[in-house]
Amino acid sequence: MSALLGFFLEVILKLKQATWTTILRVFRIMRIFKMVKRFRQLHMIFNTFVIALPNLAQVGSLLSLFLLIMAVLGEFLFAKIMLPTEHKHDGGLEAHVNF
Repeated sequence: MSALLGFFLEVILKLKQATWTTILRVFRIMRIFKMVKRFRQLHMIFNTFVIALPNLAQVGSLLSLFLLIMAVLGEFLFAKIMLPTEHKHDGGLEAHVNF
């Protein structure tokens, strides 16, 4: 069946293989949603996940903001630390103190 469908899409509709395989993958994903509707427990889990998505987005935003603040703070605090040069060694980074 899939070989016949692939032949139809490739020869008659002039679609490349990458295009029609992508189309078929979308239909395979749709089978998951059909299965979710059929099983009650899976339907409840899926609805819970959909309801929790906005909250997960908010938590992700807060984590991203925290990461940005820590990156800026790290740049601010450690910007003056220099690697030692050949002639001058004044307490900066070295072989044993290099984070």
